[in-house]
Amino acid sequence: MITKNLRDKNFLKRLAWINGLGLLIILLGPLLIDPQLKHHADFFYPNNRSYSIIRWLWLFMSIPIGFGTYYFGYGWKKRRWSNRTLDIAGPALMLVLPALAISSLFPPERPHFGIIVWTFAYGFVTFFTALYRLDISQQSRRSTRHLERLKATIFLWQQITLYSGAGYLAFVIFLVSVASTVAKVMIRDEYQKEQFFLVNMEVAQIMLYSVFIVVGPLNQALKTTQFYIKKLSSSHNLKLNPSCPPHERFEDLRRTNGE
Repeated sequence: MITKNLRDKNFLKRLAWINGLGLLIILLGPLLIDPQLKHHADFFYPNNRSYSIIRWLWLFMSIPIGFGTYYFGYGWKKRRWSNRTLDIAGPALMLVLPALAISSLFPPERPHFGIIVWTFAYGFVTFFTALYRLDISQQSRRSTRHLERLKATIFLWQQITLYSGAGYLAFVIFLVSVASTVAKVMIRDEYQKEQFFLVNMEVAQIMLYSVFIVVGPLNQALKTTQFYIKKLSSSHNLKLNPSCPPHERFEDLRRTNGE
């Protein structure tokens, strides 16, 4: 059930998993890919990007990032603080700021371009997941009984869900189509095996990222749409049953709003 509070435990756990696993995947990329690219166009030295065990220890940063996302949000709720900007941007900053700092610790590429790109990509997931949830948090506090307004809101969220999914699908097709071009720019033409390896890894990263898009903002947009549909159904039932006692109408509306 969708509750009225943005900072409920179940939603915070989902943000924590997104941030924790996101950072893990962000850092695994260079650790697994870079040592295999021995003929990079900018770093043409065999084995010059074989990272030591110290770099692998940065993977454990995903644990405090995940727990930090959860407990920061829960502590924010316990203290009854309310700030719309921090509600939206706070979870994403918990991932982006540490990841950007770590990106400078992968020599000789400082900062590491791949880490920066994927950091903002996964920060985008967290940001829009929180943004779509916040709309429920704000709207559920209002006893909106105007059917036309609810219908317009439902239509809006249906369009957001549809166009977000279609837009991202088109974007994925574009990324996959240019993956080979990117590989040719990064790896010299005479080393086709490395180019083929890089293309496969890029596609795998894109597909994995797509899972986060579906689980994060797209799933939340769908839940928001369902929330307003249920609210419209309840309001419509109240309108069709004027004989219903006032206190029962109030209780039904409260349940619909997730209170």
